[in-house]
Amino acid sequence: MRYCTYLRDQAQLEILASTSIREVIVEHSRLSQLGGLPTNDLIHLTDQLKQREFSVFLQWDRLMTEPELQECLQVLKRLRPLPFDAIRVQDAGAAEWVRTHETDTALHLIAESGHHNLASIDRLAKHFGPQRVVVSPELASAQISEYTNKVNA
Repeated sequence: MRYCTYLRDQAQLEILASTSIREVIVEHSRLSQLGGLPTNDLIHLTDQLKQREFSVFLQWDRLMTEPELQECLQVLKRLRPLPFDAIRVQDAGAAEWVRTHETDTALHLIAESGHHNLASIDRLAKHFGPQRVVVSPELASAQISEYTNKVNA
């Protein structure tokens, strides 16, 4: 089993480096609901993670109005070329942007709010073609296994 965790600062990186975890989620202050790092700090931390051969996923989990989406796109322009292995998105408009714009960055679709049934998750997966779908921790592990088998079929 692979584990993934959030990383918020340099001190956490030093601790994480001594574990078997090699997938990390980083958050930008403008892209994440809970805040995160300013642009330069995010780039610096991501560079360090990549040097240590971590897979780095950018969290873009804000639900946005059109002006906020445009603001987030400006942040992404400052991060180009995108040094991330994937972008984890929750907003359908953001997911559509990632899906339709030329980027080598994979899409991880966050479907944990309002998507607890197979039909919903399957439809999202078919439309967006994400590398991963993040589901609610409220779902039982047996249900997640069932969904995984059916969505991947």
